[in-house]
Amino acid sequence: MSTKKSCKFCTRHGLPLLPVRPAVMSQDDVLPQLPSTLTPPLAAQGETAWTARLLREGFLYIWAESGQYWKSYFATADGYYYPLPEHGDVPPDIASGKVKPCISEPTELAAASLVTLPVKPLGMKNGLFWFSWSEVAWTDAVRKQHEDAAYRSQYMQRFDMDAWVTSGKAEQALPISGLSDIVAEYSSKAQRSDLPQWSRAPWKTVRTGESGHLQRAAETLYTGKGAIILLQDPVAVAQDISWLANYRINQNLYQNPRYTRELALSAAVQGLKESICAQYERSIVFNNQVEEINAGVGSFKANGVFIHGSSAMEERLRMRNIQQLSQKIEKKWEAEYGKYYDKAKENAFTDAFNAALKQYDENIIVPMIHMYIECMDGCILGDYFLHNFDTTDPASGIGYVQSVTDCINGSQDKLLVSKYFQLKIAGVCTDKSNVLARAAVFNNDAYAEQVNTTTQASIDINALPWDRPADGFKDIFDQKIGAAQLVLEKYQNALSAAVYSLTEKAINSKPVDALVSFAVVANKRVHVITLTAERKHFVTAVVGELAEIFGISGRASIDQLRHYVDIEVRHIEAMNMKMSGMQTSSFATLVDLDAVATAKAAGIKAAPAVAKTLRSVEEVKATIFPNTFRSRLARLKATSPSSLSASTMKAIPLAGSVISGAFQIFALNHAGLPKAFTVESTSRFAGNILMAAGSVADSIERVLTNFKEIRWRAQIRVAMGGRVERNMMTMIRSVKWLGGAAGIIGVVFDLANSYSEIKKGHIKIGVAYLFSAAGGGILTYGAIFSVALSPILIVIAVALILGSAIYLSLNIKNEIQRWLMSCLWRNVPMGESDIPEIWPTSSIEIEAFGKALESGI
Repeated sequence: MSTKKSCKFCTRHGLPLLPVRPAVMSQDDVLPQLPSTLTPPLAAQGETAWTARLLREGFLYIWAESGQYWKSYFATADGYYYPLPEHGDVPPDIASGKVKPCISEPTELAAASLVTLPVKPLGMKNGLFWFSWSEVAWTDAVRKQHEDAAYRSQYMQRFDMDAWVTSGKAEQALPISGLSDIVAEYSSKAQRSDLPQWSRAPWKTVRTGESGHLQRAAETLYTGKGAIILLQDPVAVAQDISWLANYRINQNLYQNPRYTRELALSAAVQGLKESICAQYERSIVFNNQVEEINAGVGSFKANGVFIHGSSAMEERLRMRNIQQLSQKIEKKWEAEYGKYYDKAKENAFTDAFNAALKQYDENIIVPMIHMYIECMDGCILGDYFLHNFDTTDPASGIGYVQSVTDCINGSQDKLLVSKYFQLKIAGVCTDKSNVLARAAVFNNDAYAEQVNTTTQASIDINALPWDRPADGFKDIFDQKIGAAQLVLEKYQNALSAAVYSLTEKAINSKPVDALVSFAVVANKRVHVITLTAERKHFVTAVVGELAEIFGISGRASIDQLRHYVDIEVRHIEAMNMKMSGMQTSSFATLVDLDAVATAKAAGIKAAPAVAKTLRSVEEVKATIFPNTFRSRLARLKATSPSSLSASTMKAIPLAGSVISGAFQIFALNHAGLPKAFTVESTSRFAGNILMAAGSVADSIERVLTNFKEIRWRAQIRVAMGGRVERNMMTMIRSVKWLGGAAGIIGVVFDLANSYSEIKKGHIKIGVAYLFSAAGGGILTYGAIFSVALSPILIVIAVALILGSAIYLSLNIKNEIQRWLMSCLWRNVPMGESDIPEIWPTSSIEIEAFGKALESGI
């Protein structure tokens, strides 16, 4: 009944057990389904099923009822169990995975994957053993709680060893002889399973024969009595459901070869149109502004007659231009590029794809989401967080937040889940059954009481006594403040929209515990202020902020930024949105607690204003868009994981990034889209605000995720440059001879293009280039040799050049136009003679698109 080798990993004696956990898999997976004699934590939904998997890395605690002692193991990521002293910690080298089992003999090594229970001599009762797996190490207080008979019977898994030995039956247990038909990793079909592709939990690759080695090891320890015991791991269940749902959506829809080419093409053309139309827009708006100025001050006609202007004429023309702006842009796009692209084919695909997405969502994803919410709201997950974590220990509280974050990561983009998160995070933090609200206060009773007492002090968030929870947090977490701040930032980032909803509640209803905690941990307090200003000032401030969020300010001059803002405001006016009148909106801002303390120490008693009337765009922008978010994001970018992990500082530079981003989103919405003014939800302005909100959240998420470099973000493009004609003409006159002589280059290129096109069989285009070369040659000859050309020659030369240029402009396509004519959804205009082949594959199509973009428009 024993194997005693040279290291603790392989020292075993007694009844062998293989602990496993219930895991979610696809209903059509080849892995064995959980036997009906084992009870899963909840009913499978959305074409899912249950299987058994090896335990995740963590701590296995076993209470021997007859002997009144603990037998504990550390479960490694490789599936081995390291015995721990009854009240000892796991050695660092074991926890890190540096030290592994020293045995190489297969059967002896397999014993390290088993745990054992002591067996008493024949005739003596072995009694009950109680099992519990935890991702975090238990503190002495938690361990002491489980020594109470009533407590452990509620929260631990019971195993009646005597019943098992005599009858082979026990709760949540089966014989190890059925290993390959029960445990996923040991299944003979494991290599054909798709579960390792989507599950982020470590998957142990079992080689041929290892199943037999494990069974022989169990036989060596106790012949015919080895068992598999099922233990609960609700955190892994929540993760499984979320990961599988996301994997299914990608595999069946977004990464399905049936749709991938069309999705990529649609995105490429949409981005292309936005970019080109932004250039059109800039040009059209500039010309419109010139027309409007002339209408106001007057202008000379071609015949020299001066037409007087008036402000009324200018305003009428301005309103007409505003109303026609979108039509002009669309018309120009259709004339130059849209005519080569069949929008109807794209619309047909979009309708079909959306229908498939809706059907799959209703049949598969929504039931899975109901299963996920049932898991999150169920007693098994609630009990796990209730009995494994110490409500007085800061380190245990940090682990609590991390485990809750693991549960919610990857699911926040589902609407039903987002609503569930918003409901829960707004709850009272002293309610231990509300896992999300408890995570906001690190499951710490003392800190939770301080936060809750603070929020109950007043319905006005500005009047809350922030000092108490702030001091309490510093006292409780002390040297662990940096770790607490980091884990809470990740938690808020995983909550996503739920954090934003807290901002809404802070302004429109009573303060919420979670928001107070989020602010305090970032060393901030929340201050709500009501601002009044002209509607146009608010809108202009929002548009300017959008430019900064999308990175335009880093690429454009002040004048170009002003031009961008003017274009956007014109778009808003074109949608008949009300821009006149005064707007009053409330905003939440973050105030540094240290700054407040410094002001108090200096005897400054004046509180921040709770209402203010602003007179300019600059005042509005400075008040509702302080640089808090961008400065924190910059500090976040500059922070490396290694500097944080090795740091002993009291706080981290990225604390408060998520909540400041939430306030940024709130300000964008409430300054630009107030209910008191008419703003179409489908308008470009509303779309830009929503895109900016996504960009703000994405900025934080991408940096927080292992602190990697920020990826591509949606951008509103500003077309750069344009020629200044007067300066160009002055320069041309100063180099008249050089300019004329340089015409020989154009002649050479025209001749080369003529030869190339004729060689391709494009005779008409080749002849047009030849005519252009002839006309250019006549003018160049006169310039080089200072020959006074006769009027007839000049007329002939100009006619040749202009005529060929007009013909070529109508018949020669740029690379973008050629690409559109070669794409899957191309449209060939009537009378088109030069028709290229359609790109055979999506990869070639997208590669060609990149080359076309590089060549310019």
